[in-house]
Amino acid sequence: MSRWLGTTLPLLLMAGCAQQHTAELEQNALTLSLRAPDAREVQLLCSYDHFTPHPALRDRGGNWRSTGLPDVDFTYFYRVDGKALTPDCRFTANDDFGITNCRHIPRIQQASR
Repeated sequence: MSRWLGTTLPLLLMAGCAQQHTAELEQNALTLSLRAPDAREVQLLCSYDHFTPHPALRDRGGNWRSTGLPDVDFTYFYRVDGKALTPDCRFTANDDFGITNCRHIPRIQQASR
């Protein structure tokens, strides 16, 4: 038991502290969400519109959402309280300055027969 606590518990604690980031697609509209309960301001910046800041909306649980985004291929990052943040994401791409950004790749759906 003590061996489990010594190896597994720190990993669980670190996972709880990580930024949580999700992407949901509904009816061709993309919603990106970032868990940042202590943030005062979150903005989403995307390559599809030359990184124009989009204010995210905070819910009661501390999640910040950007909704109605196009389901196209683009890169993005967040600005949290004035500081750039690239959360852990499934796909990434380096920009012209050597900084890693998240990348949204549209879902490819097969036509039904």
